[in-house]
Amino acid sequence: MAITPKTAAEAARAAELRVGFIMNNGFPSPGSDHIQATWVFEGRTWDRCLHFNPGPGEYKLSFPTGVELKSLTWRGEC
Repeated sequence: MAITPKTAAEAARAAELRVGFIMNNGFPSPGSDHIQATWVFEGRTWDRCLHFNPGPGEYKLSFPTGVELKSLTWRGEC
């Protein structure tokens, strides 16, 4: 038996993507080897640019419980 949301708010919550960890496992590609990550935590929007693994620079993020991932977009240099 399928469980279906009863209200629009419940449907919106069901569509949220909860995440605990992200990592840019891409490779060097000038102009498109970084990731712009945007997320919401406790009602506030955050964003960070991640370099490809193994760096230099930040290439992974760990999140506390309750983070809602909004977007991951390939981009050029941070």
